[in-house]
Amino acid sequence: MTNRYPAHDCVRDGLRARLGVVAAMLALAGLTHCGGADDAAEDPAGASGASAGSGGSIAGAAGAAGAGSSQGGASGASGAGTKGGGAGTSGGGGSAAGASGAGGAAGTSGGGAGASGTAGAAGKAGAGGQADPCAGRLFCTDFEGEDVGTKLKSPWKVSTNKGTVSVVDTKARSGKKSVKVTTEAGCYQRAFFYLDGAPAFPVPGNVVYGRMMIYMDATANDGVHWTMAQGSGPLSGYAGVTSHYRYGGMHKGQMMANYETSGGKATDCWNNSTTKMPTGAWTCMEWKMDGPQNELRFWLDGTEVPDLHVKDKGQGCIAHDLGDAWLAPSFQQMYFGWESYQKDDARVAWVDDVIVDDAPIGCPQ
Repeated sequence: MTNRYPAHDCVRDGLRARLGVVAAMLALAGLTHCGGADDAAEDPAGASGASAGSGGSIAGAAGAAGAGSSQGGASGASGAGTKGGGAGTSGGGGSAAGASGAGGAAGTSGGGAGASGTAGAAGKAGAGGQADPCAGRLFCTDFEGEDVGTKLKSPWKVSTNKGTVSVVDTKARSGKKSVKVTTEAGCYQRAFFYLDGAPAFPVPGNVVYGRMMIYMDATANDGVHWTMAQGSGPLSGYAGVTSHYRYGGMHKGQMMANYETSGGKATDCWNNSTTKMPTGAWTCMEWKMDGPQNELRFWLDGTEVPDLHVKDKGQGCIAHDLGDAWLAPSFQQMYFGWESYQKDDARVAWVDDVIVDDAPIGCPQ
């Protein structure tokens, strides 16, 4: 694929000077350089981490099939719910139903008794039962605990430039609330909310999974590079250098992986995809950022996008201080929302059902 990815044209906290290389790239691309200092503060805020359900509050026997017990003639007893649903015993006549889990009706009992000492059949899942999506996760929120029209609660922080981040109840993927991010028309727009440190970071093994549901009316204009998700942190072995793994897009709505460093080492690398970012509907975005392997993977609505898989190096770079290697950070922050780097129209997006974890997440049901 012929790359048309230009340098980020807008000044970013004084860290993105491109010198002669960038000037040449911009001249070739015919893009107008955007200037101006970052005018936004970072405001501590945010939703608290999710707590795991206790007892049968996650799903119980209602959310998952209970395995039959092998206790001959005694009546089966309901099992306590654990993550994904505990097993309800169903020996004997199978007369005891599984306990009701949160959000679902009680599970039915196991099958009829077999001969003495023979296991009963597994109980069926209760109608509507569903495992708690936040159970056991490092960080998880659906924003229902936030107050409409006010700042996000701790541990969230906010970073904006020509943009706003607000809690609304006018559009949501689940429940009644979501986070609305908006940017003004202009150059270098940002409306990010992010986690920094605990409770999500550091992630065990420095392998982090992220997921969000996002609704966009439109992506950026052609030739404008944008970011929706970003994992950042210090780069081991390079004092003062921060590296960033990003997913967003650029060319006519097509998605792109991006790698960049700041703080003394200049890189700005791309890996283009032919897949377009969906608009006009809630979309499930999930990503894996693997520090030890210097690897990124991406899923859209539950299906992996192969040409957004990057390991060690992408398709090319503008600046080459690290030999074009995508050296992963020690992940410390995860950003959600919208950021663009060239002159663009005003943008709006809604984000809901955010999870950060050290294991695969998947899309909500």
